[in-house]
Amino acid sequence: MTTTPTRLALATLAAAAATLVALPAQAQQAGHYVGTTSQGLSIDITVAQTDADGLVLTGQTTQWNEDCKTGDTKFAWWGVGAYVPLTGRSASQTYTGQSLYEKVFFHWNPAGDTVTGNFDNAEATFVDVNANHGKTEQCHSGKQTFTATLQPPVAGVAPQPAMRAGEARAVVR
Repeated sequence: MTTTPTRLALATLAAAAATLVALPAQAQQAGHYVGTTSQGLSIDITVAQTDADGLVLTGQTTQWNEDCKTGDTKFAWWGVGAYVPLTGRSASQTYTGQSLYEKVFFHWNPAGDTVTGNFDNAEATFVDVNANHGKTEQCHSGKQTFTATLQPPVAGVAPQPAMRAGEARAVVR
């Protein structure tokens, strides 16, 4: 049996369609996602549209309670800037520096309006924030989960400037 140009074209189209179906779908939407951690605390995630890389995770601000080596529990609240091009429905971001270690995993739903994931954070924090002796202790969040939902833009309100990739700030103590 000989292959006709029509059959060859249909076979080529079918192979191309199968390849497209196998590619990971990009579901994220640019904007500000706001949510809650498994500890009932706040997480904010920002995704931006760039000319060079398309959608990019530009960072998050996360609150958590952490258990410390001295036996006490402390509240932590950090913002971390990132530049992670998004090529599929999942991404991860790791930050090490400025007394903070953070590993965050993100997964967007098919509609791109909800992100779930988990994080594991550790920091060296002052034993007594009111003391002037500078003694620190290691504190750790343990693995926590979160869910955040895309927020509609607010008319007349400019977005907060993002932190640069690799920049981290303790928001409050």
